[in-house]
Amino acid sequence: MSDAPTTAERYTRAMNSSHLEVEDKPGDVDKLIAAGWIREGLATSLYRLRAEFDQAGGDVRRVERTYKVMQQEIDRECLGMALGPTRARQLAEELERQVVTDRALILIELKTLASTKHALGCYARQAAGRQGLQSTAAEINALTGKVLDIFLDPNCPHCEGRGFNGGYRAPRVWCTKCDRSGKRPVRFGKDIEEQLFARWLLADLDRKLSNVDSLMRRFLRQHAG
Repeated sequence: MSDAPTTAERYTRAMNSSHLEVEDKPGDVDKLIAAGWIREGLATSLYRLRAEFDQAGGDVRRVERTYKVMQQEIDRECLGMALGPTRARQLAEELERQVVTDRALILIELKTLASTKHALGCYARQAAGRQGLQSTAAEINALTGKVLDIFLDPNCPHCEGRGFNGGYRAPRVWCTKCDRSGKRPVRFGKDIEEQLFARWLLADLDRKLSNVDSLMRRFLRQHAG
């Protein structure tokens, strides 16, 4: 895997740089210019939000690592008969809720989250109407929130996106939480129609992000040198 920074990583650094004076060669300001090179809209908002979330990724990963360690401790105590299966299940459910809360508190701090979520909700409701989805606005909003959460953080917290645990002088064990996929398991919606719409929306967001990244790379190449 290349160690070269991605366009999103370069943009993230530019967002936090204090060196914004125009230079003869590409610098931080070029990345900001690149972010405005295409028409402002949902795609660019998603790009900014993803970059902002990636910057906060360390906090998210710490929450997930803590969750993983605590879950392993629950499993060990259950196997050692220190915990009964019912109590172990209760603790696991409480832990899962706490992780969701901790992640939500991190997300609240993202500056572009509220505006992007609002724009995405409007976009999703319009798309749902065109596709004939028979769900209420509240249901579509809830569905959109799940899609955005997976879009920002798709990796399984139990295996950190690898599909397995262990390795390097330890037995490799396939992750049963994500069924080896490395992706967060999620059930979208209450029926097949909502599930199909949510998966379409997630793929559409990925396409939008890819298009912005492609345009930004082209801009940076044209202005390099």
